[in-house]
Formats: sequence, structure tokens, C-alpha cells
Amino acid sequence: MRLFIGLALPAEIKQQVLATQHRCSGARWQNANQLHLTLNFIGQVAEDQAPALCNLVSDFSFTPFSLQLAGAGRFGSHALWLGVVPEEPVIQLYLALRHRLEAQGWPTERRRFRPHITVARLGRDSDCSHYLEVQREFRSVLFGVHQVALFASTQGPQGSQYEVIARSEEPMPPF
Repeated sequence: MRLFIGLALPAEIKQQVLATQHRCSGARWQNANQLHLTLNFIGQVAEDQAPALCNLVSDFSFTPFSLQLAGAGRFGSHALWLGVVPEEPVIQLYLALRHRLEAQGWPTERRRFRPHITVARLGRDSDCSHYLEVQREFRSVLFGVHQVALFASTQGPQGSQYEVIARSEEPMPPF
């Protein structure tokens, strides 16, 4: 199975993202079930190894924070994304999880981490300049980040499909 750790997005945020998806020829837009923020990509894992990752995620805790989607960009000719603000708490979450994964012997990616939501995959001749211009000022409503999730990814004819197979515990509310 193919696994990654990420943030599931609230329905309200997904609707705001879906509303941005227009005016970009050659884009294959992500649907609501595909929208998430990847923190740590793990990759192909034998099924009997998945419980160890489920436990790692279930036992993980962190201080909740608020996040907002902001601005748009593209990764070369491959994908369109929406960024996040502030980036720092997401980067700290990524680093804490990477440290945990490495301590348990899981390989981790070494490329620079940039927190984002992928909103579209692009074809060779995609023209998304208008989308990028309009969405440069995009801002979602603020939303709380209280959990991380372990996702299973399955390739399909409509792109990858994601299923949450474990979540970190919700933090106890302050008294």
C-alpha cells in the first residue's frame, strides 16, 4: 500500500478551494476527496507494516494551531497549488513527524518541504496564467489544525483516491 501523513481539510475549506477551479486550460482539477496537505510522503509499504505507522500517527500529539490557505503558484509544468499561512507551524509539524519516522527506521524525503494544497495536475500545454493571476490574492477562512492523518493512496482512472486509515488523538481542550 502507498501511504503518506497529512492534514485532512474541513469541508468548508474544500468548498472554497473547489470554487477557485476555473479558467485554466489543460488542468485536471482535484476533487473534494483528493484535497489535503501532505506532510510526510512514505511511499509503498507492505500491508503488515501499516499497523506500525497507524500507531505512530495515533500516538502523535502537537499543539493545535490555526491555518489559512493563501496565494497560488505552480510546480513547473506539473501542478497548481494554493499556499498556507503561517507556514512555520506546518513546517514544525512536518519536522516533528519526520524525526519520528526516522527514529523508527522509515525513509523520509530530503527535498525542500513547502506546505501547499495541490489543486490541479497539468498537461503539457496548460495555460494557467489567468488562474494564477486571479488566485494570487486568494485567502480562505481560518481553520483549526487539531489532528494529523495517515492516508492510503490508491491509483485509479480518475487520479489517486485517498482514504484516512489513522488519525492522531484530538487534544484535550484547556480548562
